[in-house]
Amino acid sequence: MASGLVLLIEDDPYQQRLYTKALESAGYTVASGDKGEMAPRLCDLNGPRLVILDINLPGISGIETCKRIRQQFSMGVPILFVTSTDKLDVMRECIEAGGDDFMVKGSNIQTYLERVGYWMNRRCLTREERTSVLKKVGSRLPTGDAKGPEGQGSYKLDWQAVAGMVAFVDEARAGAPPELGKQASEKFVLLGYAAGVVNALANSNLDVKVAFASYLRALLEETKLLAPKEIEVSVGKWHTMYRIAAFAEACRKGEEDFGRRLQGTPDSRPTPLSALLSPT
Repeated sequence: MASGLVLLIEDDPYQQRLYTKALESAGYTVASGDKGEMAPRLCDLNGPRLVILDINLPGISGIETCKRIRQQFSMGVPILFVTSTDKLDVMRECIEAGGDDFMVKGSNIQTYLERVGYWMNRRCLTREERTSVLKKVGSRLPTGDAKGPEGQGSYKLDWQAVAGMVAFVDEARAGAPPELGKQASEKFVLLGYAAGVVNALANSNLDVKVAFASYLRALLEETKLLAPKEIEVSVGKWHTMYRIAAFAEACRKGEEDFGRRLQGTPDSRPTPLSALLSPT
């Protein structure tokens, strides 16, 4: 079960109720407000692990609210923007203001909870990560007509991007014994590493972020890291597994490793998956 306090600043009553219900159902405690001016004081009172901001707020905007939070609390709490636009210049403003991530309204609740789960379990962007995201935020991969509300249509994946992740994971698995992945502890490592690889791409690519589960499923299916039945179960709840140390560490390593590959860092070889397994 998830845990931790989320501060939600959303002026639309319907959206606020929708997100609050979803977050509470996932196990989070929620403090909410409907004006940007409230956010710094609510941060001070509640000490949230994550702040979720709408961009279009009455009074000061979500972007100005983010700046004020950063002035008051520095980089102590991750900030996730939720916006009704997917314009890249707006996304860039969010990151430049001190935000760490963004979601487009209309994404399904599962996708929303995935990003919340991700940021509830990691630090804010470092200066280097923020610079990297700003460099790449204008280079979204085209995926065609991705459709939004849950249960209405499916996402068209960029299979070139999937192939790049598959090749990377296969490289990480090279040299591992054939029986790798038979034990439950090993399955958490494999799932965590794969999720980390997709996270690295999603951090600066809105299309991948919105269709995260679809990309993770494709990566697991193409690499055959898990059995088909295990894939379906795992994709639905991967973001709830950070409390499992083996998963969390493998996820962190996968994100770091593939992040270096995406940035073109010299000697950006993946960590061998066999090296991530705890001795039994």
